[in-house]
Amino acid sequence: MHSVLLMDFSANDRLDEVFTPLPEKPPFLKTICIISMVACGLMILLFSMGIFTLFLSEKMIDATWETVVQRQPQLKSVDRFEFFHNFGITCVYNLIANVISLVGVIFMWRLNKIGFFIYAVAELGVNFFRLNFTSGAGVSSSSGDMIFLMLIDLVFISMFALNLKHMNGGQNNNNPAVNTSFK
Repeated sequence: MHSVLLMDFSANDRLDEVFTPLPEKPPFLKTICIISMVACGLMILLFSMGIFTLFLSEKMIDATWETVVQRQPQLKSVDRFEFFHNFGITCVYNLIANVISLVGVIFMWRLNKIGFFIYAVAELGVNFFRLNFTSGAGVSSSSGDMIFLMLIDLVFISMFALNLKHMNGGQNNNNPAVNTSFK
């Protein structure tokens, strides 16, 4: 009887170790993580839909092209099939970058410092890609739009950088079952 009680006690200790809560996040870090998760989720949804332009039939492209040219007359001389293909490829790259950004935000949510670096590289990579893509022929994007988007990314990277002191490389507790750090 005594050994059964001892066994139950050690099993309960193990359960307490596995379900040890993570340290409390600062409210500012919580807020920017939630905003970033929502933004990444919306962008993932948007770019997932944009990928379908890679699978448009010739008839659908012809029907859509008239509307595109009405809204952006400078595209009149651009090959419509190349335009939709490039748009779809851009959506693929942006989808990948936003998934990587979301992974970084999830790591930061778990107070793992590596998430900041994943997020920063993904966001800066998107801006680099945006600069290279919009310099191509037939693509119009105002420099004001690009500067605004880069500033938003830099502001969020800076806000996350201010919270690096609250992240500890994933060493959230002493439990190896919960700890998911990279060493």
